[in-house]
Amino acid sequence: VLRELGYENAHIELATEMIGWPECAPYDAIFVAAASPRISSSLIRQLAPGGRLAIPVGGREGQDLLVAERRPEGVVVTRKGACSFVPLLGKEAFSTQL
Repeated sequence: VLRELGYENAHIELATEMIGWPECAPYDAIFVAAASPRISSSLIRQLAPGGRLAIPVGGREGQDLLVAERRPEGVVVTRKGACSFVPLLGKEAFSTQL
């Protein structure tokens, strides 16, 4: 569908226990479409200098959408607002146990 819409530089990868896709890093942008209890250090390491990570962070019932930008002085995080996503499960995320 993305190619049909003209997006040739997007890649979709089926999630596993691993967070992100380090083999093809670094990335200019990463968007996580599931809630995490914290910003993943694995995803931060996969960002290119100047790269941005958008991730919903909080509990299972509600989160804040955070944008983390990798800058020369370190990672700068900006809160964009309240949101509610399904939980990210596995390593560096929520437990599969309720």
